[in-house]
Amino acid sequence: MSYQLFISGGCSASFTHPTYRHRSWPVHVAKLLKCEHQDTALPAQGNGMISRRVMYAVEQALKSHSAADILVGVFWTGSERHEFYNDQIVKEFVDQSHWGNPISLRSYDPADRKNSHWILINPHYVKQYSETYYRVFHDSIDSEIKTCEHVLRTQWYLEKHNIKYFMGTFTQETFSRLEHPEVSWLYAQIDHSVFLPVNGIREWAIKSSGLEFDTDDDYHPSTAQNQLFTDQVIWPFLKEKHYV
Repeated sequence: MSYQLFISGGCSASFTHPTYRHRSWPVHVAKLLKCEHQDTALPAQGNGMISRRVMYAVEQALKSHSAADILVGVFWTGSERHEFYNDQIVKEFVDQSHWGNPISLRSYDPADRKNSHWILINPHYVKQYSETYYRVFHDSIDSEIKTCEHVLRTQWYLEKHNIKYFMGTFTQETFSRLEHPEVSWLYAQIDHSVFLPVNGIREWAIKSSGLEFDTDDDYHPSTAQNQLFTDQVIWPFLKEKHYV
């Protein structure tokens, strides 16, 4: 089976912008698929923005492609990352990280602020709105509830449009509070058959790749580890699902 477009989403572990030094798994998958690739990943974005940016990209792609010509791959990140929308962008919202925030639903472009209204918030950000959120509003159970809802929304959207897709996680911490009743009933509704058979690409790289992380970054899997992960995990899974 051949595709015209591969759409990928995730956080920094899935980011493939030319300025980023990690040649992540989507690059290797796209080469094997031999088709056009659109990356919607962005460092530090949470599962809400991962979901929205993937769905937006698919919605736009369906204007010129048939559903059968599109394959989607999504890697979910830690549930503690969040975002909010603000229509009145002020100076303090801009450039809160070196990758450039706020962001938009469109493809990453640090020069485009015109339609950028989503502001990312993370536990380690020092801006006042991040500090306020994590001091006053943040709760780990709430975060995992929202992650399950983001996954479900994305799955239901892709299935509605008959888009073939697969999913994975950056780390096993994406889902870690499954015993809680507010989380477990949502988690049970997720279609786990489309998830790669590993707990996280980071854990796999540590335990199973047999390769070392880059000396300047021991958190993200290296180019070689991503290549091996694609060859040994993703591609066999796509064959098993009869996607390729």
